[in-house]
Amino acid sequence: MNGKEARGQAILYVDDEPEVLRAFRRDLRPWLKSRNIRLDTVESGQACLELLEEDSSQYSLVISDLRMPSMKGSDLLLTIGQRYPGLGLVLLTAYSDMEEISRAVTASILGLLQKPWNPSLLEAELERFLEYVQTRRNNEQYYNHIQQQLRTASEFQQSYLRLDPPRDSRFRLDRADYPRPGMHVQGDYYDAIPLDQDRYLLLLGDVAGHGIKPAFITGIVKLLTREEVQRMDPQSFSPARFLSRLNDALVQQLPDQSDVFVSLIAFVLNLRTGEALQANAGHPPAFILRGRTCLFDPACGPALGMEGPWKYPESSFSLQERDRVVLFTDGLFDDRTLEKSGYHQERLQAFFIRAENRSEGFIAAVEGLLRADLLLDRQSQDLQLHDDFTLLSAKIISLGPL
Repeated sequence: MNGKEARGQAILYVDDEPEVLRAFRRDLRPWLKSRNIRLDTVESGQACLELLEEDSSQYSLVISDLRMPSMKGSDLLLTIGQRYPGLGLVLLTAYSDMEEISRAVTASILGLLQKPWNPSLLEAELERFLEYVQTRRNNEQYYNHIQQQLRTASEFQQSYLRLDPPRDSRFRLDRADYPRPGMHVQGDYYDAIPLDQDRYLLLLGDVAGHGIKPAFITGIVKLLTREEVQRMDPQSFSPARFLSRLNDALVQQLPDQSDVFVSLIAFVLNLRTGEALQANAGHPPAFILRGRTCLFDPACGPALGMEGPWKYPESSFSLQERDRVVLFTDGLFDDRTLEKSGYHQERLQAFFIRAENRSEGFIAAVEGLLRADLLLDRQSQDLQLHDDFTLLSAKIISLGPL
């Protein structure tokens, strides 16, 4: 670590013996001056805490003697470690009191220095401690910067993917999404597009991977989706043909991105007739909840992103009033979650049926049941899924003309 890197750093040394404080400063004076490091000294643990309370950010290291009359060095370092976790803590002692040293270790001290010290060895150890603290602080700053960038990206993504529920009294559209813990942004894509007065295209997709790139790809998918829907004849709209066209557009848009794969389900519901069509590109199938039964068709084609042409199978359903159409991403039952909770196709159907028949509302019931099934971190109160999870639900209230 050079002088420029150490500029502005300070060390605080606590010892109840004034002559030891003077000797410490005398032996380190040339090193402190060459590194432009300030040394402050106090004679008690209480004075140390008062100084830190005024401004702890000015210090990189706090060095404490072990044996002091009013407050032991181990107790002082434990208190500092709890209040100011960013400070480097060092214990300096002439004793071999293992019990007190062990207490200090629980405060995550950086090291133990012995009295009497060898000035050259003392300088080398302090150099190492300061470099460690500086590296840790740089990493924390970088991490905080990345987190801020992710939060900004999340705000942009939420605004860009904002779902404005159609104003149609014949059905109710609900959505819930949970980014992967710590990521803020997600690779799940959702949309609801009116094709005409009676028909709506519901879309839910999942871009492979985690982080900024999949989140960016979701924006591209939404843009291409809207363009392809506008180009197709709404009267003869086919979700299978739509997926084929969207795949061609995605491959053309990202010719050098061979690792981009998007699972996507396209579900068209006709609120006048109850007819529904589904086409699936490597995605979990739509579930149609009807009382205590669940209808679905697992037929699907390849995920988007692979050069075709591809033809996707198309399934048809006859919807009834009070049915609920549920689209979801596989973040609910990826390998680690599956291993922990035992989710599979049959249990997943039973899970959604239970949620549909509870009184608090479908989305709230899903969250409540996930918590009850131990997919919850009890300390953070956040759903601890290992992947992004998005749920899109359409409740059929009535069928017929608007």
